[in-house]
Formats: sequence, C-alpha cells, structure tokens
Amino acid sequence: MWDKAGVIRQESELGEALKRLREPWPRVAVSSPTDLIRLLEFQNMRCVAKLVCRAALERTESRGSHFRTDYPEEDNRIWLKNIVLRKSKTGINVEAKPVRLDLVELEI
Repeated sequence: MWDKAGVIRQESELGEALKRLREPWPRVAVSSPTDLIRLLEFQNMRCVAKLVCRAALERTESRGSHFRTDYPEEDNRIWLKNIVLRKSKTGINVEAKPVRLDLVELEI
C-alpha cells in the first residue's frame, strides 16, 4: 500500500495494488487467541486496503491528501462529492454522493 497507494497515486499503480490484494493468500493455522486476533486484524487491513484502492481509482482528481499524478487538479465542478463504498453479497458497490453544502456554515 505504501508503494502503490500512498499519498501520491496513479491509476496503474492503484490497479496493481488492487490486483495483488485480490490474489488468494495461503491458509494460516491459528494456534492461539493472539494468532486469531492477528489474523482477523490482517484480514480487516486487507479489506480496508481494497476499499482505499477502489475509492482512489474512482476519484479522477486530486483533493486534499489524495494526489493523483494522472489527475493533478482539483475539479469541484465534477468531484465535489463523497465516495461511498458498501459491501454487498455481490461485492463492493461504489457510489459518488454530492456534498451537501447547506450543512456547512460559511464564514464571510
């Protein structure tokens, strides 16, 4: 994740990271409660890493600490949205929802 999906990102490397994260991993034997906790934490980290890559691939702009070398500019006209990911029985659903600016108090 550090090399392929860090703060500075591009489509090809995000795709490589996601491909690697989707590869099957060897089965692991759990011999203690501590091993089980570590395995579950690792599985959760893999899940979060996949979600980060999916969201980063979806957002074709740079915004905040998300910098895409292939899309270096911020684009409020198209991308003033939140990327929402939800797990379903068929996989991960990705949706872009407009930001509600009426919830933000602007200082003038």
